[in-house]
Amino acid sequence: MRKNLTDRFVRFVRPTERQTDYWDTTLTGFGLRVSPGGKKVFEIYYRRNRQQRRMAVGPFPVLSLADARRLAKNLLADVAKGSDPATIKRADRHAETFAELSKSCLDELKRQNRSWQEAERIINVELLPAWKTRNANQITRKEIRALGQRIVDRGSGVMANRTLSVIHRIFRHGVENEWCQQNPCHGIKKLVTVQGVCTFYTCTLFTDSVRSG
Repeated sequence: MRKNLTDRFVRFVRPTERQTDYWDTTLTGFGLRVSPGGKKVFEIYYRRNRQQRRMAVGPFPVLSLADARRLAKNLLADVAKGSDPATIKRADRHAETFAELSKSCLDELKRQNRSWQEAERIINVELLPAWKTRNANQITRKEIRALGQRIVDRGSGVMANRTLSVIHRIFRHGVENEWCQQNPCHGIKKLVTVQGVCTFYTCTLFTDSVRSG
C-alpha cells in the first residue's frame, strides 16, 4: 500500500489482522512494516539480479522517520552502485542457530506475558534435540514435515499440530526480526487424515488429494 509517510502517520497508524507494508510516496523503495502485534519497522525494497530483496532499516521509535528515511536513501544509493545490502546483512548473521532463534522467540513471548510454558516444553523436548546447533536459515519445509510426521507416527497427532504451530511462531519471529529470509512453515497444512492415515501436506498436495478424492 502506497502512503505519504509522515511523523503523525507513523506514530498513530494502527495494526491490522495481517502484517501490512506502507510504501513511501516520497522515497521509492522505502516503507514501514506494521505487524499485527503493533511492532513497526522501517524497511527498504529493491531488486537485485531480477530477484526481490527486502531489508529492515530499523524499528520505530528507536529510529525516527527522518533518520530512517536518510538511512534508507543511503542504502538504496548503494544498491544503485551495485551493492546488495540485504544479502550482506544476512551473511553477517548466518551463524545464528535454531537454539538462539528459539530462545529469542521465547524471550519475546515472556515479555508479552503470553502463554509460553507449553512452547518452552515443546522447544526443549521436540525441537532442540533435532535442530539445536543447526543454522536456522538452512532448516527446510521438508525437514519440518518429517519431524511432524515422526511425532504422528508415535501416536501423538495433537502434539504434532501443536509443534507445527510453535515452529511457525519461531520462524515468524525470525522473519520479523531479520534472522531469517523466509518462514519455511508457509505452505504446510496442519495434520489431516486421508484414507485413515494421518499426514502433513503442503497446501498444493492437500488440494490435489481432495480433488482426486
